Amino acid sequence: MPATPPSTVRSILSSRGTAVTFAAALALAAFSHPAFSAPPAQVAQPAQTTSPASPASPPATLTLDALEQRVTAQGIRVKEMKVRGLLLKVEGRDAQHRKVKLTLDRRTGEVLYRGFDD
Repeated sequence: MPATPPSTVRSILSSRGTAVTFAAALALAAFSHPAFSAPPAQVAQPAQTTSPASPASPPATLTLDALEQRVTAQGIRVKEMKVRGLLLKVEGRDAQHRKVKLTLDRRTGEVLYRGFDD
Protein backbone atom coordinates (compact mmCIF):
# COMPACT_ATOMS: atom_id res chain seq x y z
CA MET A 1 0.00 0.00 0.00
CA PRO A 2 1.52 3.38 -0.89
CA ALA A 3 2.20 5.83 1.91
CA THR A 4 -0.34 8.63 2.38
CA PRO A 5 1.37 11.97 1.77
CA PRO A 6 1.30 14.41 4.71
CA SER A 7 -0.60 16.97 2.60
CA THR A 8 -3.57 14.54 2.35
CA VAL A 9 -3.68 14.19 6.11
CA ARG A 10 -3.58 18.01 6.50
CA SER A 11 -6.37 18.48 4.00
CA ILE A 12 -8.57 15.91 5.79
CA LEU A 13 -7.96 17.68 9.08
CA SER A 14 -8.60 21.17 7.71
CA SER A 15 -11.78 20.21 5.84
CA ARG A 16 -13.59 18.50 8.74
CA GLY A 17 -11.95 19.63 11.97
CA THR A 18 -13.82 17.18 14.24
CA ALA A 19 -12.32 14.62 16.59
CA VAL A 20 -13.75 11.75 14.58
CA THR A 21 -12.08 12.83 11.36
CA PHE A 22 -8.86 13.47 13.25
CA ALA A 23 -8.90 9.89 14.53
CA ALA A 24 -9.61 8.60 11.01
CA ALA A 25 -6.79 10.65 9.59
CA LEU A 26 -4.43 9.47 12.31
CA ALA A 27 -5.36 5.86 11.62
CA LEU A 28 -4.90 6.38 7.88
CA ALA A 29 -1.46 7.84 8.45
CA ALA A 30 -0.49 5.07 10.89
CA PHE A 31 -1.53 2.25 8.57
CA SER A 32 0.30 3.88 5.70
CA HIS A 33 3.55 3.41 7.59
CA PRO A 34 5.95 0.87 5.92
CA ALA A 35 5.90 -1.37 9.02
CA PHE A 36 2.24 -2.24 8.32
CA SER A 37 2.87 -3.06 4.67
CA ALA A 38 5.76 -5.46 5.43
CA PRO A 39 5.08 -9.21 5.19
CA PRO A 40 3.99 -10.76 8.49
CA ALA A 41 6.68 -12.29 10.69
CA GLN A 42 6.98 -16.06 10.79
CA VAL A 43 5.37 -17.60 13.86
CA ALA A 44 7.43 -20.34 15.49
CA GLN A 45 5.67 -23.70 15.50
CA PRO A 46 6.04 -26.02 18.52
CA ALA A 47 8.11 -29.13 17.91
CA GLN A 48 6.15 -32.35 17.52
CA THR A 49 6.98 -35.08 19.98
CA THR A 50 4.71 -37.78 18.58
CA SER A 51 4.07 -39.00 15.09
CA PRO A 52 1.30 -37.01 13.41
CA ALA A 53 -2.18 -38.51 12.99
CA SER A 54 -1.15 -42.07 13.86
CA PRO A 55 -2.13 -43.50 17.23
CA ALA A 56 0.61 -45.21 19.16
CA SER A 57 0.48 -48.92 18.52
CA PRO A 58 0.49 -51.13 21.60
CA PRO A 59 3.84 -52.77 22.41
CA ALA A 60 4.30 -56.35 21.25
CA THR A 61 3.59 -58.87 23.99
CA LEU A 62 4.15 -62.60 24.33
CA THR A 63 1.14 -64.88 24.10
CA LEU A 64 -0.42 -66.21 27.28
CA ASP A 65 0.57 -69.74 26.24
CA ALA A 66 4.22 -68.71 25.86
CA LEU A 67 4.18 -67.01 29.25
CA GLU A 68 2.54 -70.03 30.88
CA GLN A 69 5.23 -72.29 29.39
CA ARG A 70 7.93 -70.06 30.93
CA VAL A 71 6.28 -70.34 34.34
CA THR A 72 5.83 -74.12 34.16
CA ALA A 73 9.47 -74.46 33.04
CA GLN A 74 10.37 -73.04 36.47
CA GLY A 75 8.49 -75.92 38.13
CA ILE A 76 5.31 -74.01 38.98
CA ARG A 77 1.85 -75.45 38.42
CA VAL A 78 -0.35 -72.54 37.36
CA LYS A 79 -3.65 -72.13 39.22
CA GLU A 80 -4.66 -68.64 38.02
CA MET A 81 -3.38 -66.01 35.57
CA LYS A 82 -4.53 -62.37 35.42
CA VAL A 83 -3.56 -59.80 32.81
CA ARG A 84 -3.00 -56.29 34.19
CA GLY A 85 -1.89 -54.03 31.34
CA LEU A 86 1.63 -55.08 30.40
CA LEU A 87 1.91 -57.35 33.45
CA LEU A 88 0.81 -60.92 34.04
CA LYS A 89 -0.03 -61.95 37.61
CA VAL A 90 0.31 -65.68 38.20
CA GLU A 91 -0.74 -67.76 41.20
CA GLY A 92 0.26 -71.38 41.54
CA ARG A 93 2.25 -73.96 43.50
CA ASP A 94 5.93 -74.87 43.30
CA ALA A 95 7.55 -78.32 43.64
CA GLN A 96 7.41 -78.09 47.48
CA HIS A 97 3.62 -77.37 47.27
CA ARG A 98 4.03 -73.79 48.48
CA LYS A 99 1.71 -71.11 47.13
CA VAL A 100 3.66 -68.91 44.73
CA LYS A 101 2.78 -65.49 43.29
CA LEU A 102 4.64 -64.21 40.24
CA THR A 103 4.48 -61.00 38.25
CA LEU A 104 5.83 -61.19 34.70
CA ASP A 105 6.49 -58.55 32.07
CA ARG A 106 4.30 -59.57 29.11
CA ARG A 107 6.74 -58.03 26.61
CA THR A 108 9.84 -59.95 27.68
CA GLY A 109 8.61 -62.76 29.94
CA GLU A 110 10.95 -61.53 32.70
CA VAL A 111 9.89 -62.36 36.27
CA LEU A 112 9.53 -59.02 38.06
CA TYR A 113 8.27 -60.39 41.37
CA ARG A 114 8.29 -63.79 43.04
CA GLY A 115 6.67 -64.27 46.43
CA PHE A 116 5.44 -67.15 48.59
CA ASP A 117 2.15 -67.36 50.52
CA ASP A 118 2.16 -69.71 53.50
